[in-house]
Amino acid sequence: MRLVVVAGWAVFAGCALWLILSGHPVVPVAAEGTIGVSVLGTALTAAVAMIVASRVSPIPLERVEPPDRARLTRQSWLLVGVSLITPAVFAVLVALGQAQSLGWVAKLVLFFALPLTALALTGGVRVPVSRPPARWRWLGPLPAMAGFLLLYHGTFGVPEDLERGDPLRLAIGVLLVFLTASVGEEVFYRWLLQTRLELLLGRWPAILASALLFALMHLPTRLPVLGDPGYALAAVIAIQGAFGLVAGYLWSRFRNLWAVIALHAAMNHLSLLWLL
Repeated sequence: MRLVVVAGWAVFAGCALWLILSGHPVVPVAAEGTIGVSVLGTALTAAVAMIVASRVSPIPLERVEPPDRARLTRQSWLLVGVSLITPAVFAVLVALGQAQSLGWVAKLVLFFALPLTALALTGGVRVPVSRPPARWRWLGPLPAMAGFLLLYHGTFGVPEDLERGDPLRLAIGVLLVFLTASVGEEVFYRWLLQTRLELLLGRWPAILASALLFALMHLPTRLPVLGDPGYALAAVIAIQGAFGLVAGYLWSRFRNLWAVIALHAAMNHLSLLWLL
């Protein structure tokens, strides 16, 4: 597993380094190119957040052995399969020009209805996990979350004359993004998928794998903006993947899904204010 962990870190670091050396130190996150995210700034922000989180010392989590390893393996492969078909579904929606209108429906199906139903039919949704004391679950993630948001949003380049959308559209957009991205993606990639991979493979292989699959989910919608497939792949791994690493580490260390959802919501909703 050590080799897997080293290879995983090499993928994330290699994508960030390639973007910087190939002349893409800032990755646009809007179709018009008016908003950009620093690749180096994102990497440093993720590193700082994880270092800060690692310095908070809850009672060490004991490794929990799954009561039925065969069931856990089947469910893990099932969830990995869902995560792999997700980019294909969004690629079809993008090709049909329906990503904006039907993307939220696809996420509700892929992140809630399909996996929860499949897990319920294959032995149950919940798996045993150890948790730190309640005080650490809520106070522990806060320093890392605050540092991440402060540093991350400082990497955005936002023009002063960027036009804002109307309040009703903004409110609807915030609600849909919160339900499908902030809640849906964290429920699926962290609570359902990463937890099972941790029980099978250990903490860091699970964090790296779930973060990579989380990043690949964004590829179909980023490709039309960035154009070149190689550039788009490196960008989603370096930008969205960096957030996946932070969210995965916070979930693994503190087992507070609502804290990770809040972090995701704060990041997405500020971006949404600018984009709309």
